[in-house]
Amino acid sequence: MPNDDALKRGEEERFYRRFASPEEDRCRLYPERSLSGSYRWFRSPNVVDLYRYRSTAEKARITARLLTR
Repeated sequence: MPNDDALKRGEEERFYRRFASPEEDRCRLYPERSLSGSYRWFRSPNVVDLYRYRSTAEKARITARLLTR
């Protein structure tokens, strides 16, 4: 049985997906837009979120780089 944190994350995911298009659709519909560093989700179940495995310093560096484009 999932714990409370897992249930909360699942609810948050469903909430955000109501407002954000899947990345596959965004790339097809808006090819000129670059990544903003904001919330993204993929329809494909086999995508691994590498951002979860990064250190805080790496995340800050990546976000700063994306926002300077």
